[in-house]
Amino acid sequence: MDVLWQLQGEPTHAIRERHRADRERLVRQPMIALLNEV
Repeated sequence: MDVLWQLQGEPTHAIRERHRADRERLVRQPMIALLNEV
C-alpha cells in the first residue's frame, strides 16, 4: 500500500526499477508456482 500512496499515478521508469525485486518476489514467483501446479 505504501507504494500505491507514493506513486499517485503512472510510475516513472526509475520507480518501476526500484520496486522490480519486490514485484518479482511477491507477484511473479507465486504466479509461476500456481501455473506449474495446474
